[in-house]
Amino acid sequence: MREFSSKTATATTQRAHDLILDYIKEATQGLAKMSINRIRRASIEKDEWDALKTFENVASEQQK
Repeated sequence: MREFSSKTATATTQRAHDLILDYIKEATQGLAKMSINRIRRASIEKDEWDALKTFENVASEQQK
């Protein structure tokens, strides 16, 4: 089995580390975008729900 010099081993380890970090960065950026979109969608749905409830309350008050 071939032995690597300390410099080669360090460079190889650093490269592997950098690749893993790049992969994690890519994966988490996608998740962050998904989370932001979910938060926006939930906020819009809450606003729509609040508007519907307000409309129902006003309509029931007018019927009285």
